[in-house]
Amino acid sequence: MTTIGDSGGRLFAIVRCQDGKLVNLCPGPSPGGHCSRTEAGQVPCAGARVMPLRGTTADGLPFSVAADATGPRCPLDWIDR
Repeated sequence: MTTIGDSGGRLFAIVRCQDGKLVNLCPGPSPGGHCSRTEAGQVPCAGARVMPLRGTTADGLPFSVAADATGPRCPLDWIDR
């Protein structure tokens, strides 16, 4: 699990699609839209369900991230657009 750091108070839950078990927490994209967890390669939420928990206009609305999602762009950067 990570600390929230400089994410503006945002928090996302990453859960397994199969059983809904919480596998990680994430602060979401950096101000530039990059994944805070990877420079290149698969992002930590690839193939999972993500639920914005706080700090976004989409709080409580779960969505899936493609299993082949790669960085450095964060698949959650659409929330800031």
